[in-house]
Amino acid sequence: MELRLRRHSGFHPRWQCAACGEWFVIDNVIASVYDSSGVAVGEVCERCAAASADELRARMRNYAGALLAQAERLEWIAREDVRVTGRVVAETPARLLGEREVGMLV
Repeated sequence: MELRLRRHSGFHPRWQCAACGEWFVIDNVIASVYDSSGVAVGEVCERCAAASADELRARMRNYAGALLAQAERLEWIAREDVRVTGRVVAETPARLLGEREVGMLV
């Protein structure tokens, strides 16, 4: 794994840290993490960029565990039957014609 720094100017959007999952805003320097083959994994927050190698690995493992848990939960939910309830009102000229049922949750 390699951590590369580069200057950034311009738009400063919110990013999700590729190492720990926390949301952050990039100021003037972007820290990006690359795997051993040189493929970019993503941008990392200031806290992860400043962490020691052991701390960075621990933060990544913790985030990976959270992602795996979420993936397992989604897999479990995807096995369940889908029940669609609710009523959505069209916000277009079609609304002038009245409400209509659509298959979306409200």
